Amino acid sequence: MRDMQPDPEETPEHEAGAVNTPAAFADIRTERLVLRPLKIEDAAWVGPESARPDVCRMTSRVPAQNPPLFAEAFILILRAREQVMGDRVRAICEAETGSAVGVIGLNKHEAGWELGYWLMLAAWGQGYATEAARGMCDWATEHALTPVTAGHYDDNPASGRVLEKIGFAYTGETLDAFSFGRMAKGRVRQMTMAG
Repeated sequence: MRDMQPDPEETPEHEAGAVNTPAAFADIRTERLVLRPLKIEDAAWVGPESARPDVCRMTSRVPAQNPPLFAEAFILILRAREQVMGDRVRAICEAETGSAVGVIGLNKHEAGWELGYWLMLAAWGQGYATEAARGMCDWATEHALTPVTAGHYDDNPASGRVLEKIGFAYTGETLDAFSFGRMAKGRVRQMTMAG
């Protein structure tokens, strides 16, 4: 069961996909998680956790070396993109403890929205990726931020299984995409959210 405060329908500035509404910056809640806006203080964990080879190699934008200063700049850029482009990037936190376990986001592109996420190694295998992705996609659907697409590197089939569990299907398209974590291109399988 998800809960989000405040209800965007009750705000006068609400409109589908609006960039600067209270809903755009509100927490998204799932059964076990809170997806909250990133804060500059998050750089202390975003930097070292995202730079782990098993994590950064499976992303396109996270570099293999990600010191706190770089992570701070990354967070500031993401926050600016929220204001200007409407992107929605959130820290994934355990609701009970408040402990961060990863990052998830929707990034605006020419044909809709792209879902991306990564989790700390210690959070793997607990269903957090599936729960966070479902929460973010449900929120996107409720706020007319569609269509939502995603992709995963060919050597990361676990991410494909997460996306399939929440209703994504393969499009049959692949592309070669650069990964800062690999410092090379990798084959990416494209997916889209059904519905």
